[in-house]
Amino acid sequence: MLTEILIFIIVCFSAYECYAHQLERRRAIERERELLTAIMSKDLGQYTHAIDALKRTPKDKLNELKAENELAQAAVKLEGIPVR
Repeated sequence: MLTEILIFIIVCFSAYECYAHQLERRRAIERERELLTAIMSKDLGQYTHAIDALKRTPKDKLNELKAENELAQAAVKLEGIPVR
């Protein structure tokens, strides 16, 4: 019984360490991206624009593309050009 409890504790600790390592790895990658952006930026405006672009998620980009597509289709309908 004691052996199973110790094994369970070791497994739980290993799982937690794996999770913590992955979380810290993601944070390190994010810090690296921000640092690289700061180094490559020429001025503050370019830096803030790049940081905002980094913080966007793929879902945000997809929503922007859908909105642009809808606007383009509406513009084409206003011009009277047939759309497939």
